[in-house]
Amino acid sequence: MRKLFAMFLAAVMMLSLVACSGGKDTSASETSTPAASTESEAPVEKVAMSLCAVHAADSPIDLVCKKMEELLNDTGLFEITYYGQGQYGNQGDMMESLLAGDNVLVIAGPSDVADATGITDVGTLLAPFLLDTPQETEAITSSDWWADICEQSHAANVHIIGGNLLIEGARYFWTHTPVVEPSDMAPLKFRTPATTNYLNTFQAFGTTPVSIAVGDLYTALQNGTVDAFEFPLADGYAWQLNEVSEYISNQSYVTGVVTLTTSAGMWDSLSAEHQAALNECVAEAAEYGIGVYEEKTNGAVNMLKDAGMEFYDVNIDAYRACVDKYYELSPFSDGLQDVLDEIMTDYRANH
Repeated sequence: MRKLFAMFLAAVMMLSLVACSGGKDTSASETSTPAASTESEAPVEKVAMSLCAVHAADSPIDLVCKKMEELLNDTGLFEITYYGQGQYGNQGDMMESLLAGDNVLVIAGPSDVADATGITDVGTLLAPFLLDTPQETEAITSSDWWADICEQSHAANVHIIGGNLLIEGARYFWTHTPVVEPSDMAPLKFRTPATTNYLNTFQAFGTTPVSIAVGDLYTALQNGTVDAFEFPLADGYAWQLNEVSEYISNQSYVTGVVTLTTSAGMWDSLSAEHQAALNECVAEAAEYGIGVYEEKTNGAVNMLKDAGMEFYDVNIDAYRACVDKYYELSPFSDGLQDVLDEIMTDYRANH
């Protein structure tokens, strides 16, 4: 009996050892499985997109776009092709493509975003005399007001990437005769971009604004369709507009800014990794753009003077007095002028 019991106990112990040994093998197998899975993960797929702008070759925004193309392609997450100087189409064509959900990144000004989304308050970024320097864009982009605008824009299918503002350039009066006072503008046909914001600005200044595409401006000045125009210095020189103008104001009336946009649907389809890369690259390009703008503007002043352009002072206080009229003409939210004045006043007090 004892012999049978001993044999039975030995058998049980053998089974226990086998079970333990089997458990260890299974655990080792399970431990190695994730490593094998990690090694077989597929690489991140590149997203092909077209980057589109209408700005002149070698202008500040053109150079910023080339920088963005380089930065985004270097991430290994994107395959970006840049189409500058309106190669993709005019501004309306580009916005139409964006709203259709195409794989596009579009350089769009505040008025372009406002017209595409119906959010008229975006256009106030081009209010005359809002910004004194390019660095003051930080006052806008760090404000709760701008964060809310970006949310509204996304809901209207235009995503402002990173909420960044890119410096297009301060804009100046280019004329055949000096326009020292707003009253000097009264008899002139003044070319402006075809957006509500610019039209309202020059109506407030007391002139007759005329919308003409940039590509047609040189000829329009030659044949007298328009008498004068407003433009950044570096861009104007790039378009050779000094050949059909004589005077440029020393003081700018607005600091032009643009955004990098895509459709909300396109943005939402991107992975978090792709979105983060876009935000980071646009922020870096925006910082790069300030330096490019300052360098290009200083160089343009010298080149324009060498080309025979005459610079003169305007009565800034007289033009500033027209700002209230600009807000009256513009379909902005009630109290928006006060909101922006407070944002800028607070920022300037601390910088």
